[in-house]
Order: sequence, then C-alpha cells, then structure tokens
Amino acid sequence: MMVLAYLFVLIVLVIGILWIINVPMLSKWKNNKLSFGLNTLLFIIYTFYLIYGNPPFIGHDEYGIRSLWFIILFPIIHIVINILFSIVIRLRFRS
Repeated sequence: MMVLAYLFVLIVLVIGILWIINVPMLSKWKNNKLSFGLNTLLFIIYTFYLIYGNPPFIGHDEYGIRSLWFIILFPIIHIVINILFSIVIRLRFRS
C-alpha cells in the first residue's frame, strides 16, 4: 500500500514539475493568457466529468480505484501534450 502512496506522490510531483517547466516556455507567446485560460477550463471540465459524470470507459468501479487513476492519468496526458506544444512554439520563436 505504501508503494501506491509513493507512486501517487511521484505522479503529482511530475505533474507539478512539468507544469512549472511549461509556464516559462510559453511566457513570450502572445496567446499565453488565452492558452492558460483554455487549458484551465479544459482541466476543470474533464475533472468534473470524471468525478461526477458516468464515463462509459470506466465501467463498474465499486471502490473508485479506476476513477482515481483516470483522474491522475488525464492531467498527465494533458500536461505532456502541452509540453510538446510548448516545445513546438518555442522552436518557432527561435527560427
């Protein structure tokens, strides 16, 4: 059980570190505020959907473990996509 707790803490730290890396990469982009607002709105929408909705891909989840992992997995995917997007934008600034 402690391994799961450490894994959860590690995942949360990775999410935070990737987000902190992402912010300065997009700081000079003219659409930074729009991007931040849309990403925040998207994060809130899918988090509420995963918590309060009944997503068909979760199925029967008596103890909520699968829902918890999806609530952790979706922000990771979201932030990794944003990091890739930030790298593309950053490379366009340099050229």
